[in-house]
Amino acid sequence: MSRLSDTIFRRKFKLFIMVAISLCAGSMWWFTLMLPSPFSTDGVLPRSTTCLAAAIMIQGLTQGMLIPLLYEFCAELTYPVNEGTSAGMLTFIWNLATLLVLATSSKISTDTPSSMYASALVLCAVLVSVTKETYVRADAESEYNHQKKLDQGDKDGLMESS
Repeated sequence: MSRLSDTIFRRKFKLFIMVAISLCAGSMWWFTLMLPSPFSTDGVLPRSTTCLAAAIMIQGLTQGMLIPLLYEFCAELTYPVNEGTSAGMLTFIWNLATLLVLATSSKISTDTPSSMYASALVLCAVLVSVTKETYVRADAESEYNHQKKLDQGDKDGLMESS
């Protein structure tokens, strides 16, 4: 996935994230609607073991793909703040949300968490869609690397003329 994001979706993190979140949310809603939920006691969609496994597999793959993309996107958005600080903030928010779910899990019915998670993915998609995409950090790194090459070339030229 990193090669895909670095080549085809270069400087298009938001688009890649939106595709991944859409696949993740779609598969999660597919999974949710096959099982008993707040919408139906028997499931809205017909289910089979194959369909449940496919929905979980797609959801797991896209979620795993999203994590590094979201860290990178967060680092781009929060530049010049250190990448470790932005990653720490993102991890804190994820852990806070997990704590909230764990704290309320005994108070909600067992058919609700899947729909809550699917709804949270839709909310994430909305939030990412209204976020302005910037690449200040990538531009600064590119400029730094370019200047470093120029400086190295100057040093090599001085050594040859000596």
